[in-house]
Amino acid sequence: MGGLCLYPPLFRREKEGIMYRKIGIIGLGSLGSHIAYDMAERKETNEIILIDYDKVEDRNIGNSFYNRSHVGQLKVEAMSDIIVGSVTKNLTITKIPKSFLRIFHMLPKCDLLIDCRDVIDDKKKNVDVKLYISGRKLILDFRKKSKFSFSYEGKYNSLITKTDLRRASICFTDFLNSKYFGNYIESNRTHAISLDTLSRVLRENAVKTMEVEKRNSEVEIMYDVIKGEERIHNLDKNIYPILQGNKKDDTKIYLGDSEEYIGMHIVPKKAFRTPDDVVEVLVKMISYPGIIYPGYIINIVDDEDGMSVELLPETGAA
Repeated sequence: MGGLCLYPPLFRREKEGIMYRKIGIIGLGSLGSHIAYDMAERKETNEIILIDYDKVEDRNIGNSFYNRSHVGQLKVEAMSDIIVGSVTKNLTITKIPKSFLRIFHMLPKCDLLIDCRDVIDDKKKNVDVKLYISGRKLILDFRKKSKFSFSYEGKYNSLITKTDLRRASICFTDFLNSKYFGNYIESNRTHAISLDTLSRVLRENAVKTMEVEKRNSEVEIMYDVIKGEERIHNLDKNIYPILQGNKKDDTKIYLGDSEEYIGMHIVPKKAFRTPDDVVEVLVKMISYPGIIYPGYIINIVDDEDGMSVELLPETGAA
């Protein structure tokens, strides 16, 4: 089992009473089809907006919610049929079989707009969260703005099964139903949740993690700008925990998921003396020969084996 990756720790007042009744899902592929089904099944949801211009193909069958009878159908039609045939409640379904990039400025207003497209590109301001898989982590990108030097089609960089995608979708739904979710949308951060971590564990540890991160956030971290560090997200929030962890033990830094990594570097105990030391090592890691991603997300794993740091590529794989 991988290390625990908890809900994003935030310190504002908990948002009560936000039901997210009208939900839009952009991209109905492998992950998006599972998300759409679970969003429709939520008791609070009374309207779902399905956005995808593509048709179901044979290659979509393996990990998605579709079956062979849906091949050739528009994904919005196939997903609508699945929901109508399975969800036993009054639910309004709006189908938009168009490219999101062509109509994003004309979308009906949603309580929550989820981007599950398998592509990395500049984020549009009306998207609340982008979901994708990197390694064996579900990435939740709450950034209001994100700019990339290039865009590309997302691809899995680890073996992901239909069971993994069901687990990711169920975990996200549980997260959405928590009393903390309203704050996460305002966080302007990214976060990783392990596909091997039970959502019950996430709930039980959320408050404790919030307090730890609150103490860390009160420490002002200063470091020199190093070329390449702009590609590492959440850097300022994670430098202090990395410094503190290295005081106690060696620090393992993985390029990718620690279960299936591209490269790994061990920093000896107490070798990190300044924030600049941390930034320099992380930038060197993302400069690994032959590996090019527009950005990386820091994920700290703290378990019985000590602290390790994962630099998860922004794969855009959904």
